[in-house]
Amino acid sequence: MTNLPIDSRVDASVGAVRRVCENARARLAAASFLTRISIAFGLGCLTSLAFAPVFYWPLFFVAVVGLVWLIDTSTSPSRCAALGWSFGFGYFIFGLYWLSISFQSQAEMPVWLGYVAVAVLGAVLALYQALAFWASHRFWSDSHARVLTSAACWGIA
Repeated sequence: MTNLPIDSRVDASVGAVRRVCENARARLAAASFLTRISIAFGLGCLTSLAFAPVFYWPLFFVAVVGLVWLIDTSTSPSRCAALGWSFGFGYFIFGLYWLSISFQSQAEMPVWLGYVAVAVLGAVLALYQALAFWASHRFWSDSHARVLTSAACWGIA
């Protein structure tokens, strides 16, 4: 243990976290579009784990930070909308998996139909996320209000 005062240790820790976050954001900005699409899909899957039945709520905050970085480093509204669709698709197919179980309990319906129905429903619902991301990018600013702008667009969509 060091003999530094507690304020110095906290400042050093905050500085280290800030450097890690800046490095991660820079790597995300330099990533290819396909990699960014995959990251958005993964963040959508993580977000679905924040709700029932898993309730691992800290993942929601990790996903929101990732989403803000994705929107912030996006080059156009259409690419941002594609990222939003990918995020929404991951969120909805993982979050609505339980709908496929109801198809399995129907005697006359094949099991595969439940998986197709969840995928189609997730793809359609993801269009709202794409709209929210598109609007977020259109109204984006360099201030901290960009998070509120994104939240408002997400809530309206």
